[in-house]
Amino acid sequence: MNPNAGAVLIAIGVFFILILNVQWDQIPELVRAYSILGAGLVCLAAFATVQGTKGEGVMIGAEVAHQVAGAVAAAIILGSIFTSLGGFPFWDLFEDERGDEASRALEIEGQVFTGEAAMLSLNATSLELELKTWDNQEIGVNGTITVFGGTPEKAQEYLNQTTVRLSRVSREGMPSFTVEVDAPEAGRPLGFRGYKLFVTLRVPAGVKLDLDLVCVSGGYSISNVHVGEASLRTISGDVRLDD
Repeated sequence: MNPNAGAVLIAIGVFFILILNVQWDQIPELVRAYSILGAGLVCLAAFATVQGTKGEGVMIGAEVAHQVAGAVAAAIILGSIFTSLGGFPFWDLFEDERGDEASRALEIEGQVFTGEAAMLSLNATSLELELKTWDNQEIGVNGTITVFGGTPEKAQEYLNQTTVRLSRVSREGMPSFTVEVDAPEAGRPLGFRGYKLFVTLRVPAGVKLDLDLVCVSGGYSISNVHVGEASLRTISGDVRLDD
């Protein structure tokens, strides 16, 4: 294998080990600053060694050290950035790496509805939605919310800070219902590892329902619903429509 390619692979491995396993929200900013400085010095020393040596073995070792030190510095910098911006944004792509979890049943009151048409919107990162009809004149919601964290204690802490609600407004004379998830992303870079919302929505039979559904990971199952205009978006998941 080309030494540069090997060094890059090692650097990528170190980067993801740091991203997935380090509890960045528990590392003081001063420690992070000194870590970046130290990694940078190692990187410069390795680069200088590469430039000043002729032995192939020494050059390969120095190049590997150079690449790994650069990856460490990049991981620390990115961890600091995620701390300020609100979290590592790709946990939904790492289903097996989310760590510990805590769950609870949703407690959402139904919304009485007697009209003939309505709008339903939902925007979540990780979602499994089942949409069906029933004979009651209201929008009913039940399901569970599961929150992930680096430890069981952190998962429970983040679950306690997560809320799910059903709001209602009027748009152009038509009621619009929105399922909203407030999760503790701000300031939780890697300790907070996302959530998974499992929700069943029941709407009155015969109501024409416009849909605006968005999720990163998950899918939708819609059965016996009179769907009007619909936008169903998901990056990873299935969409099933049954008459």
